[in-house]
Amino acid sequence: MKKLKKQQGFSLFEILIVMVLFVVIIVVVNQAFFAVFKGQSKSEATTKVKQNANFVLSTMQKSLHSAQSVSTCTASVINYYDADGKAQTFSCESGLVKQSGSALSTSDIVVSSCNFTCTQEGGKKTVTLNMTFDQVGSENLKVEEKATYKVGTLIRLRN
Repeated sequence: MKKLKKQQGFSLFEILIVMVLFVVIIVVVNQAFFAVFKGQSKSEATTKVKQNANFVLSTMQKSLHSAQSVSTCTASVINYYDADGKAQTFSCESGLVKQSGSALSTSDIVVSSCNFTCTQEGGKKTVTLNMTFDQVGSENLKVEEKATYKVGTLIRLRN
């Protein structure tokens, strides 16, 4: 009778199978981590853009709503007199929204589209604001990575 030898160690084929499975697991885990980090950075950028846009919009709403009058209104400039009668200006220039020369939006946010319109409704002047805010450097990003926020509102002057 032949005695069966007990197998010692692993064959080359078994080692290769384990290594392939190990590599597949590592690739899947890496892809999951990269997806999480990409999503987190997009979320942070979007939050930053939205906060900046909301600050600009609320400042403009408050100032224009309580303004005495609007003297001139073009697509990118609004000249108005504030509640104290001082001449003030909102303008979109060089990718920033400015109030009388001081930037309201931060330098890491670009105003890619800005449009102001003024109309007379029911004896009151109404200002329509439409703006698009983008993160700086978004032209180099893929569409799904860009942080863009569009805002629009209608403001009726009190006076």
